[in-house]
Amino acid sequence: MNHPSREQWLAHLYADEADTAESAPLREHLASCPECRDRVESWRSVLGSLDQWEIAPLPAEPTRRRSNVVRIAAIAAALVALLAVGFMAGRQSSASKAEVAALRQQLGQLTAGLDQRMQQVAAAESAKQLKPVSAAVREELHDLRTEQTANYLSLRKELETVAVFTAASFRQTESSLAQLANNSAPADPRKTIQ
Repeated sequence: MNHPSREQWLAHLYADEADTAESAPLREHLASCPECRDRVESWRSVLGSLDQWEIAPLPAEPTRRRSNVVRIAAIAAALVALLAVGFMAGRQSSASKAEVAALRQQLGQLTAGLDQRMQQVAAAESAKQLKPVSAAVREELHDLRTEQTANYLSLRKELETVAVFTAASFRQTESSLAQLANNSAPADPRKTIQ
């Protein structure tokens, strides 16, 4: 039997099994193939488990993280204020256009550095929140692989049993045919004439 690929099944499942032209052959195959039906039901179960997971709320005491963000924001504000004061003082002292351009460039660099640092802090927070989910998904995949291995070993054992019984049946049939051939062999015509 020609089974759909894993990618076709996953696309079907992630599309919420929408009634499309692509999903009609998959539904027909699913109705007639117990192997694929079991596999898809297993995947649906895993997807259901994943849908029920909730990300744990942040701890009640995120003062350290907030203090880092607040500290960075305070430093950035101080730098902006310092640059603004320097800019104002430079204007009043008839600063040249080159100095103003240099100050603007420094301000742009500081702002870009602050933005980059804020993105790094946000990325680190996201990674910390995703670690438990990632571990749970790895554990679920490990369980699925273990179950698949057990199913494979069970199927192999059953096939070997069928092979042994089939070989024994062939030997018995061969013996019966040989015995039947010996019992019904025609008599030697030379012996009956004499």
